[in-house]
Amino acid sequence: MSTVLDEIFEGFEPSPEFVSVMAAQEPAAVLGLDIGTSGVRAALFDESGREIQGASARTNRSIIAAVDFERVDADDLVEEVARTIDDLCAKSTATSQRVEFVAISCFWHSLLGVDGDGHPTTPVLGWANTQVGRAAEKLRARFEERGIHQRTGCRLHPATGRQNFFG
Repeated sequence: MSTVLDEIFEGFEPSPEFVSVMAAQEPAAVLGLDIGTSGVRAALFDESGREIQGASARTNRSIIAAVDFERVDADDLVEEVARTIDDLCAKSTATSQRVEFVAISCFWHSLLGVDGDGHPTTPVLGWANTQVGRAAEKLRARFEERGIHQRTGCRLHPATGRQNFFG
């Protein structure tokens, strides 16, 4: 489990008697989370992988300019995820489901710096952030890219999605 989810559920210990009684009565579900540029979506899926009707929620993020695609505050994002899950759980159809698994999809080509304790040190740098292009050029001038690629499997590659979407 991630440290973010550990913090959210820290100290939460359901009674074993309650869990065993309720587990037999509620159908199992998968909680699907899509954490993306435009917002957070959450939905419940049944054991066959079908979305449970009425068991979904969405929190939209205001996107005013191209810069809004470039960076997202990590702490604000955790709040959005929690708020979206709360909205989902508040729906009557969602309360009759027992979540057994969580599946998460998070951004496309993004990066987040964290410290040794798992706390964010940078905003979430998204696919449209153009600062990485300059950083990749500086790294290429300083290091031998082919050797880095052979040692790590990583290329010095800037995200160029902004050019594709915003001309």
